[in-house]
Amino acid sequence: MAYVKTNWVDDVTELDAENMNHIEDGIYNSQNVEIIAISDEAPTSCVTGDKYYNTDDNLIYTATGTNTWGATGEEPISGIFYILFSEQSSYSYDGTTLVSVGGGTEDIVISDTEPTTDDWKLWIDTGEISAQASEITNSYSTSTGIGYSANYSNEHFGGVELYNNASGTNSNVTLSDSADNYNYIEIFFGNSSKTKNDSTKVSKGLYSTTLKIINISKTSTNQNTQEFYKDIAISGTTISVVLNRSVYITSDVADYSTATITQGSDNLVYIYKVIGYK
Repeated sequence: MAYVKTNWVDDVTELDAENMNHIEDGIYNSQNVEIIAISDEAPTSCVTGDKYYNTDDNLIYTATGTNTWGATGEEPISGIFYILFSEQSSYSYDGTTLVSVGGGTEDIVISDTEPTTDDWKLWIDTGEISAQASEITNSYSTSTGIGYSANYSNEHFGGVELYNNASGTNSNVTLSDSADNYNYIEIFFGNSSKTKNDSTKVSKGLYSTTLKIINISKTSTNQNTQEFYKDIAISGTTISVVLNRSVYITSDVADYSTATITQGSDNLVYIYKVIGYK
């Protein structure tokens, strides 16, 4: 529907809040006209009062009834914004034709070449996306980008699961992909009952670390500390166990100088999951 000037106040009408609203509405409506199409043919569907711009003769036509257009068009008015809501865009008359002044599909350009027009606001470079995608997935579609964004987001932000065992293992681990393909990996580990859980991140090029679990228990007279260590090395798709160590410390709660220390090689650290991040 076109906007028209209504309810203007005259020079003898007292100004009040209601009349001020009429003035604001009038100013807005006098500067904006809604059109339902910009086309070389009249839209087949319309209601009384609808307007459209004909690109053949550069005139604005108004509907005189349901699905009926007036036979005579009017020249657009300079200084008026013609709003095409279907494209969320606005136009003004330059004396010859309607020209875009904002909004519309030209705001976002999806192309493998930089846009040459001046009115674009966001350019999605499909060429750059395709180049990066070739290193990530073989299912990337150059025309749509489908298959790329999900894989890219997972590998760079959510990580890729390289190993998962609900029961855990205290022996060597075989990864589903080489650790060398990731900037760092995160190893989730704990004891056999999962009552003690932790994780550690290992950066690429520094693929050796120690997984450590500590259990502490106290009585009225003694404190018992149990420390379990698993030294590991990471190479390609394998996490190898280098050494298992254990330390048991028992001490009097009032006098730690009486502590007894027992060392061993108990294999009690379990790996449950490994995630790789690019």
